Amino acid sequence: MQNIMNSGSSLLANCARQPACCTQLIFVRWRKPRWVPTAPSKIFKLPNRKRPPADEARERKVLKDRYGTQIKALWLHQRALNYGRLFEKLSTETSVKYEQEIDQVIEENNRINAEIRAQREEIMATEWAETEKYILATKAQKELQEEEELKQTEQQILAQIERLKTALKIEDLDEAIEKALSTEVDYNYAIDLAGNKYHGRHTNPQRKSIEARSNEPSSSSSDSSHEQRKEVAA
Repeated sequence: MQNIMNSGSSLLANCARQPACCTQLIFVRWRKPRWVPTAPSKIFKLPNRKRPPADEARERKVLKDRYGTQIKALWLHQRALNYGRLFEKLSTETSVKYEQEIDQVIEENNRINAEIRAQREEIMATEWAETEKYILATKAQKELQEEEELKQTEQQILAQIERLKTALKIEDLDEAIEKALSTEVDYNYAIDLAGNKYHGRHTNPQRKSIEARSNEPSSSSSDSSHEQRKEVAA
């Protein structure tokens, strides 16, 4: 009777804790309802893992590795048999077709190579013709330039020869020195924008020449008188 009362009181308590939407649920066996959180005493409780003995674990690992190796060998053997059968089947059925395809590919390759060879030879021929024209034009231009340079050199040589004709010789050096010392050059004159020279009163060459002519007899007479004086003194 006491047990029945206790169970009834627990059911009433659970029903009181249930929300309004779940009042129709009735648990025959007491369990923790899904909406009730984990008990604080079991939050940090770790389950105890049962570990087998070391000898048993070692033996189990050996058996597992052996089983995996044998199964892998069987799979590889079966795969090799499948590939061998497939290869034999393909080789017997498609060998002729494969050879025909290879012959077609070789012929197509040879044809394309011949076309490319012809195009390359044509391009090289045109390029060589253009290069030959360029070389000939450059050669002709170079020859004209050399001829012009030769003409200019000849003209310079002839000009130098003409210049050397009027050059001062060694035997005429004394005469040239006396002439340079006897001829007086006066640079004291003015020049206008048109290039005309304007001599001064004391620098006029015409006047100087007249004065020189007028002074010539006097100078000769003075020289003769001076000589006479020398003779008398002697």
